[in-house]
Amino acid sequence: MGRGAVRPDIRILCRPTNERPFLHDTSTSLCGSGLYAAWYACTEGEIAGETSIRGRFSPDGELWGPVETVAEGRDYHYVPASFYENGEGFHALVTRMTGHDRPADVLELIQRPSGWERVRIHRIPFLFNTAPLPLPDGALLAGGRVSPAPGELPRIPAAARLEPGSPDWAVIPMPGPWERGAYPLPVPETALLVRDSSVEAYVRNDGGNPWLFCSKDGGRTWTFAGECDIPAAGSKLYAGTLSDGREFLLYNERTPANDRSRLVLSLRAPGSRDFTARTILADGYDAASDAGPFWHYPWAAERDGILWVSCTANGPDNRRSCALIRIPLNALPV
Repeated sequence: MGRGAVRPDIRILCRPTNERPFLHDTSTSLCGSGLYAAWYACTEGEIAGETSIRGRFSPDGELWGPVETVAEGRDYHYVPASFYENGEGFHALVTRMTGHDRPADVLELIQRPSGWERVRIHRIPFLFNTAPLPLPDGALLAGGRVSPAPGELPRIPAAARLEPGSPDWAVIPMPGPWERGAYPLPVPETALLVRDSSVEAYVRNDGGNPWLFCSKDGGRTWTFAGECDIPAAGSKLYAGTLSDGREFLLYNERTPANDRSRLVLSLRAPGSRDFTARTILADGYDAASDAGPFWHYPWAAERDGILWVSCTANGPDNRRSCALIRIPLNALPV
């Protein structure tokens, strides 16, 4: 695989505060003609105390508005969030948890001029790991993980599919040993690559390379294709398709220290099965942004020839910030 480095243009959208000392699981999404970045924030520690979804809007990726609250409450932990647009507006899908990694259901909200309005509750113990992606038949498909039952750990990789005209998401688990009560993947976060009705799902595997699942029918059924040739560390991956047709995969590359210090982007040409180009987005402490040395849990959106990658920037004492990396497409390796 080719090697290279994009000159990092890293900015920090939110740093930890005394009120909210822990934040994580960022996203960046197209919102109208602008961008919306979000994360979850906690009053005590990771999904401890009060856990809420926070976000900021930008018309251009350069100027950002103030931090706002998308969803919060003392009844549940609100974590994580995924966003998408349709003819009705800009939506948020927020998992509600009863405890750390104990999902109960998914709250859907819509952005109004007066703030975020609750729309409905989806009775699925599912965590969205990707933005919903459009399919040729008009359905939406998102990657994530699901619990065997509400309140249990989400140890099954899965996809969520929304049929045209339906208000309800259907969760489709991937086939695997969990069907027999075995759970070899403790945190099976799932990234999707969509080619028409063909879908690839890359699943985090803390014990080796990511697991690959394939679907030929828009995520209705899946087959296991083995471990893929991606040297990813145990952390969430993210994937997508650029406007020029190239496909990308974002992940933490394994390092000698076996940490999350190196965030890379791999590329493959339209129609190819192999990722042949690779570039480093962040590697260790970044003096310009005073952030790092760890960069993980990426999410990406493209706008006007720029790929915007948000991620968690993790510093000393596990204090985490929401970081945004600006990558011009013409700077990426071919």
